[in-house]
Amino acid sequence: MLPTQKPRRGLDDAQLAAIVLGSLEHFPQYRDVFHAVSVRAVAQDPRYVTLARLTEAPTDDEAAAVAADAFARAAAAMGAPQGAAALVARSLVAQPANARAVLAAGAAALGAHESILQRSAAHAGLSTRAAGVVARGAACLPAPHAVAAARAAAGAGPTGGDGPPCVYLRLPAEAGPQAWRAGLYARVDEGVYRRVSQEPPEAFQDSYLFRCVVEGRGALWLVGSRPARDAAGLASGYDAAAAPEAVRAPWYITRDGATWHALAGVQVAALAPAAAAALAPPKF
Repeated sequence: MLPTQKPRRGLDDAQLAAIVLGSLEHFPQYRDVFHAVSVRAVAQDPRYVTLARLTEAPTDDEAAAVAADAFARAAAAMGAPQGAAALVARSLVAQPANARAVLAAGAAALGAHESILQRSAAHAGLSTRAAGVVARGAACLPAPHAVAAARAAAGAGPTGGDGPPCVYLRLPAEAGPQAWRAGLYARVDEGVYRRVSQEPPEAFQDSYLFRCVVEGRGALWLVGSRPARDAAGLASGYDAAAAPEAVRAPWYITRDGATWHALAGVQVAALAPAAAAALAPPKF
């Protein structure tokens, strides 16, 4: 929590953001926490994982986009509400050096994390190829699941093995009330996938990932409690992709069923049946 007295009623986002920024300037212990959360957020951001593997350095705009999300998460971890956290992030990324610094630290953390995972996987007896899958997969799967998936998928092609096609849906923390829809989905019909496991596994509920065609506009992919357009909590933009992992349009989220907001960080990854089996819950 912020090193202040209990906030009075009526403090607006700008005042709360000023408290956070003041805490970072005057209290090293809070600055250390903010830095640690920011660096971890950068290392786990799939956009930065992609940028880090390019030969060219990210542009200022690319760096600012990733850093802004990281700074907002760190401010939220210090107790700032969403609006105040966004103001903190905006203030910090106004100085490009701040974004560059946190991205440099994130790159070091990402490299160290992937190196540790790769060594651990190799020690467990996985092939070099499978160990690489573990290291790269850590960006979009929980580490234990990445290890299990890589072990099961070692030597298997993306469509080899028995069982229906499966995808893993990863949702960012910003998905909020829709975050429970993350997990493993298996195809049950043409253009329809049903979830067969989730993270965390408690309070399992039905969720479907399905393709919907809107007359005169095109097709899009939806995620909802049943394969019906009016039951969706997440939606892609219009995209001709025949498979959910091929969607390149942005994703959107609704919290009230009426208004939609852009949601960065949504990932849909195709999995080999053997890898999917490693992620699926055991059958008793």
